[in-house]
Amino acid sequence: MLLLLCRSIIIVILSAATLLAEHEISKDCQTFEPKAERYDWIELTSGEWLKGELRSLNNKRVEFDSDKLNMQTFDFKDIRKIRLHRQVSINIYIPDSVGAGYFGYQNRTRIMTGFMRLDGDNVIMVVDDEQFSFPREQLISIAYDAETSLDYWSGKITFSFDVRTGNSERFDYTARALVKRRTTETRLVIDYFGNILSTNKVETTNDHRIKEVFDVYLTDKVYITPIYAEYYRDLYQNIRDRYTVGFGLGYTIIDNSRIEWDIGGGPGYLYIRFDTVEAGREHSSKSFAMAVQTVYDMELTEDVEFIFNYGLTYSNKETGGYKHHMITTVENSLTGWLDIDISLVWDYISYPEKNSDGDTPYKSDVQLLVGMGIEF
Repeated sequence: MLLLLCRSIIIVILSAATLLAEHEISKDCQTFEPKAERYDWIELTSGEWLKGELRSLNNKRVEFDSDKLNMQTFDFKDIRKIRLHRQVSINIYIPDSVGAGYFGYQNRTRIMTGFMRLDGDNVIMVVDDEQFSFPREQLISIAYDAETSLDYWSGKITFSFDVRTGNSERFDYTARALVKRRTTETRLVIDYFGNILSTNKVETTNDHRIKEVFDVYLTDKVYITPIYAEYYRDLYQNIRDRYTVGFGLGYTIIDNSRIEWDIGGGPGYLYIRFDTVEAGREHSSKSFAMAVQTVYDMELTEDVEFIFNYGLTYSNKETGGYKHHMITTVENSLTGWLDIDISLVWDYISYPEKNSDGDTPYKSDVQLLVGMGIEF
């Protein structure tokens, strides 16, 4: 009986000591507040603080570069506090109109430059000794206050190789480079996609496509595209050069923590030069065109992302008629900067031009690719 009583007393003492220690640790975590003098700081909802450099932030994700942990990506909802050591420009959504905006559109966003911090559900901005406060859900994006800063830029390069030797020699190369520059008011996207395939030193595929789209935001949802341009070359499709330029208007259908969906398009001009043609046919053709582009980006899990990128162009029959370029990708994140990408690529043209031998290229080209993606 005495032994049982002693054991009970010891258990009670140890439990009380443990609870007291946990309380002291929790108290210390809650009272710790770093000074953002040379570095940026973020606090997670778990109470952990990270020191480093905030690379980008929007209402969905935060990219944070730590010396020890390297580049880390967090959901914005998992960030409790942010302390920055330099001025930034933020884009804030204002529910009520604050001006006429561009071309008669109501401007429901406001750009502010100053020192920002995040405290729970509040974004606090200090501009010339004047303080403003907004709910965190109104924060659209953040950019460092330096037009030459590389922090505006992001991108990804994906490679896929297949090299074989032996009874037959084969070399497959596919590459995609996607570069973006995003500020609080504009978005520039440059997208390259290329293929080279040879079997027994005989080339069978060689195509390259590069596209540029520049958007200017009128509101948080509506944007104009002053110029979009695309260059395409595929000798095995009998296309030596194809140029498309135009302008358009776009709209963000969904933009939340898991899904981003944009659609846009507009009129343009298309010029095409063929590699070879049948006797009596022109080597080049031109036409007015209409282009439509949509990008659907969905976060399936913390490490898996689904991206659907579809662009179509319609022109006259002599320049190919209806044509599209589609890339569907599932990105599997291995680290903060390295992915395994599985992509389905489908190119289609309604009226391919016959070559000088009278052969008509296939209308469709379909590829299934597995490659390594490097983000920066």
